[in-house]
Amino acid sequence: MPYSCDDATTVADEQEALAWCDRELINLVAIANQYAQTPRGLEPVLRLVPALFPYLQRRGRTSELQRLNDIAVAAARRGHDSTAEAQALIDLAASHFMRGHLESALSCNREATRLIRRLGDAAWERKALGNTGMLLQLLGRYDESVPVYERLLAVARHEGDAQGEATYLSRLGSLHEPDNTHLAIRLHQRSLDIGTGLDSLVLQQTAHWNIGYAHLSLNQPEAALVHFESGLRLLANAKNGDWHVESQTRLGAVRVLHHLDRNGPAKQSCKELMDLARGRGDTYTEGLAHWEYGNILAASRQPSKALAHWRQAWDLLADTGAKGLKDLEALIGSYQP
Repeated sequence: MPYSCDDATTVADEQEALAWCDRELINLVAIANQYAQTPRGLEPVLRLVPALFPYLQRRGRTSELQRLNDIAVAAARRGHDSTAEAQALIDLAASHFMRGHLESALSCNREATRLIRRLGDAAWERKALGNTGMLLQLLGRYDESVPVYERLLAVARHEGDAQGEATYLSRLGSLHEPDNTHLAIRLHQRSLDIGTGLDSLVLQQTAHWNIGYAHLSLNQPEAALVHFESGLRLLANAKNGDWHVESQTRLGAVRVLHHLDRNGPAKQSCKELMDLARGRGDTYTEGLAHWEYGNILAASRQPSKALAHWRQAWDLLADTGAKGLKDLEALIGSYQP
C-alpha cells in the first residue's frame, strides 16, 4: 500500500492546522484502522498516530486518543518495533490518565518504561519515570512517589534542565500539599518563577492551578481565585492551550466561586466547562463538572435538580479513579426521594 506526502495539504499556521484536524479527525481514525490491517500499512500507522497525539491531547479527544494508540500498540508489536511500541504505550497511558483510569495508565507506563530501559534512552526513561511518579501520587501511593521525584529533581538540577526542575518541583509540591501545604505553595511558586523565566505558558498555567488548589485546601478562597484567574488569562492568551490544564483550572475556579457563595457565576462557569468537556468527548471532566454543578444546586436549595446531576456524574465516573466517589454515592443516597 504505497503512500506519499507529495500532495499533502499545507496550512498557514497552528490555528488552521487544528481546524483541519477537527474536520478530518473521523477520516484520520478510519485511515489508521484500515492501514493497520495490512503489513505494508504498519509504517504509515506508526507515523500517523504519534503525530496526532499533540492535537488529540490539546483538544481533549480522549476517546480517539485511546482508540488510535490501541491500534498503534498492536501495529508496533506485529512489526517488532520496540521504539514505536514504547511510544504508543506512553501515549496510551496518557489517554487512560485523561479518562481517569489511573491503574491502567500506570500499567501501560511501566510496560513502556521497561522497553525504554532496554533501548538505553536515559532521557526518555526519566520522562517515563516522571509519569510513573505522578500516577503513583494520584493513586495515593506517596511513599513510592516521593523518591522518584527527588531523584529526577536532582538529575535535572545536575544537568541544568530548568524545564525538568520546574516540573519536578511542581510534582513534589502536589505531594506535600496534604501534610505541609505551605511548603507545597513555596515549591509551586519556585516552579512558577522558573516557568516565567523560560516564558513557558504550560509551566505557568500549571503552577497557578496548583497554587490555587493549595490555597483552597487552606480555606483561602480569595487567594485561590487570584491564581485560577491568572491561569485562565494565560490560557486565553495561548488560544490553543493544553485541555487538561484548562479543565483543571476551570474546575478550580468553579469550586472557589461556589465556596465564596457566588453561585450565579459558579453555575455559569460550570455549565461552560460541562459543555466544553462534552464537546471533546471528555467524559471524566464532564462527570466532575456534573458533580460540582449538583453541589451548587444543592446549596441553592434545588435538591431534585442536584440529584439529577449527581446521578449523571456517577454514571460518568463510577469506573474511574476519581477521588471521593464514596462521598458522591453517599450524596445520591441521602437525597433519594
